[in-house]
Amino acid sequence: MREPVSRFISQYFYHKQIMNINWDLETFLENGHFNNFMTKRICGKDDPDLAIQYLKEKFKFVGLVENFDESLLLMKNELNLKSFNMHYEIKNVNVKKAKNEISVKIIERVKEANQNDLKIYEFVKEELFPWYKTRYGASLGKDLEDFNQEQHQFRFNQAKILLHGLLRHGLYKPVEKFLHNKYLKYSGSKK
Repeated sequence: MREPVSRFISQYFYHKQIMNINWDLETFLENGHFNNFMTKRICGKDDPDLAIQYLKEKFKFVGLVENFDESLLLMKNELNLKSFNMHYEIKNVNVKKAKNEISVKIIERVKEANQNDLKIYEFVKEELFPWYKTRYGASLGKDLEDFNQEQHQFRFNQAKILLHGLLRHGLYKPVEKFLHNKYLKYSGSKK
């Protein structure tokens, strides 16, 4: 899970800058489709209590984007993935974001429109995540330090990255944009 205000704003910038959809933040917010997005994804409707119940009963693990490396270690432990390679390279970081240029008034509106996601996020952050840490045990700090040292040196095979990039830009992104435009047409939105 990601902190809901950051997730919402990131999704807005992704639509605007990567998918080249002519949104403004007001319209994106008023559209409503992306409000409480995580809640809807978890349980199929905008019901935070049901989503929390699903997280407790139907999900084996929930990590936090803000604690990504720690989440990988906890996930590996919870799911008993002994041979799972957790290494990664950072990609798709939007350096063009202007989050700090978004007004406090808009940030407050984003918070209000994503109250259910905020409730779920707090549950994960305050209850589930600490529970996973307890189950991991005392070696978590040392294991995280070791992983961070390994991670700093890690690089993927460049040929595989090139192939993935070709698929992403040649197939996945055009399909995603097509489906998004179909949704907008179907929903009656003008942007």
